[in-house]
Amino acid sequence: MKGSQCLGEELELIEDSISISTAHGRRIAIRSVVTALEVLVAEICANLVNKLLPASLEDYDERHKWLLELCTLSNISYRIDYCGQLQLEHPNIPLKLRALFALNMSAQVTDSNISPKSDIGWVKFRSATKIRNRITHPKKPR
Repeated sequence: MKGSQCLGEELELIEDSISISTAHGRRIAIRSVVTALEVLVAEICANLVNKLLPASLEDYDERHKWLLELCTLSNISYRIDYCGQLQLEHPNIPLKLRALFALNMSAQVTDSNISPKSDIGWVKFRSATKIRNRITHPKKPR
């Protein structure tokens, strides 16, 4: 079963068992929905990996840009450790930037002319992530 299908079933269980009439229920619901969006963004990126056309080998900048796009879609970054060895890591990219990158790469791969930031859905998505961030990282105790 794919991640988003399993997550969909889990979201239904949460919806059926937790009342959003309480503050705890609303916080759980918001975290769950944003987690579902994170999974969706990850799946979009994973599906784009095989669709990203290789860059021209003659153009140095384009070749390296393609490699970095491929690493970003694959959720890979790196660091050099104290022994001088390359260590692969997961990048720490905020959800709103990962989502925007995934949507822009989708437009590039499909040669479509979409502009995610100009869509009203982008504004709603940003509002949802701000609410989730406020809940997940409160500035003062509840």
